[in-house]
Amino acid sequence: MVSGNWSGVSILLNDSFGYFDFYDTIYLYGGQPDIQIASLNDNPVKEIISTYVDTIIENIYIAVIYDFDKNNISYFSLETYEEGINMLSYGDFNGDGFNDIIVASNPWFFWGVLYNDGTGNFSLPVYYDTEFPIMDIAVGDINGDSIDDILFGGYHLEIHYGTPTGGFDYQFLDYYRGNVELFDLDFDGDLDIATNLAFGQTI
Repeated sequence: MVSGNWSGVSILLNDSFGYFDFYDTIYLYGGQPDIQIASLNDNPVKEIISTYVDTIIENIYIAVIYDFDKNNISYFSLETYEEGINMLSYGDFNGDGFNDIIVASNPWFFWGVLYNDGTGNFSLPVYYDTEFPIMDIAVGDINGDSIDDILFGGYHLEIHYGTPTGGFDYQFLDYYRGNVELFDLDFDGDLDIATNLAFGQTI
């Protein structure tokens, strides 16, 4: 189990019976917006993806804790500060076999991708503006081309299809959708969408 708290990232280990023991805390920055765990390199041990804010130079970074080693942390600039980042996710968006990182800002109407070079190092973010506040993100191979795609929920429900050259192909689906999930609901081998109204209870 990994959780964000006032000091950064806390790690609690399962004793195999559903009980957890505190393992360690890694100081990054209080108020972590999101935490993800993913394989980012060839090492089978997964990485912890979080954020770090430098208030002196006013910049936000992706913080990657490699291979469950609190002394092995790298920081990748997001080239933003006042706008803030409040959502993280990951997927292989260019089909090279390595997970990339996506970030999004709900109040400032933008999202971006940091591409993995295959060793767990990342490019500067490529940002995209939206016309709406993003409320939720789901990632999966929606069109069956072995490249992950991004589903955004919010005032728009829309898909951004990953491509082999980087960049995305866009499809608008609906208005005023909030939370989103991808799952093969009818067991036919492709991903379906479950979503709710952004301001209601209807699914």
